[in-house]
Amino acid sequence: MSCQNANQGAQNAYRRMIFEDEHASEQDQLGFILHLGDFIYEIVWYPEDRPQGMYDRRLRDIVRYAHGEKIQDFHIPTVVDDYRAIYRAYLHDPDLQDTRARWPFVNMWDNHEFSWKGWQGLQKFGDITRFAQTRKVAANQAFFEYQPARISKPSGPSLERFDGPHVTDTPVTHFDEHGLGKEPNNLAAINSLRGYRAVR
Repeated sequence: MSCQNANQGAQNAYRRMIFEDEHASEQDQLGFILHLGDFIYEIVWYPEDRPQGMYDRRLRDIVRYAHGEKIQDFHIPTVVDDYRAIYRAYLHDPDLQDTRARWPFVNMWDNHEFSWKGWQGLQKFGDITRFAQTRKVAANQAFFEYQPARISKPSGPSLERFDGPHVTDTPVTHFDEHGLGKEPNNLAAINSLRGYRAVR
């Protein structure tokens, strides 16, 4: 699976998966779901911003960001509570709930877990590059809080909820030969995804 956008349509493909799996032979039934990323689309259009909808679809009013930012005609999360709100909105869908109850999910990270226009600890909308290390950490924190995995530090106990590292939104001016921004805040934002592992 990949790339689900509940803002633009119900998650009824999951219901079809369940139906087909229930009618498959035991040897052909699924054992787990490998989700290749974009479990959420952090970019949200409110119905009043696009009354014509998108791609011949009516926009669903699934979430409003309490602290979000509007860019052109869409909204993006800015703090961890906004990222938590979009995960809760997706997980409210009954077809997705039943699918997560039926199979374990193995989730990977893709760009929409942080930002449609995100790269490292940066966001670029139009010609403007934004320093978004705090948003990257918020996105990482919500990802781990709402994915069905117990997380632990390599040398510590299992964590149901944890605080990300403190970072500030700082310009990134020094890059290595691979294009990695070397400023401490940028590295801390990127590494907030690292250092935690699933508990077996």
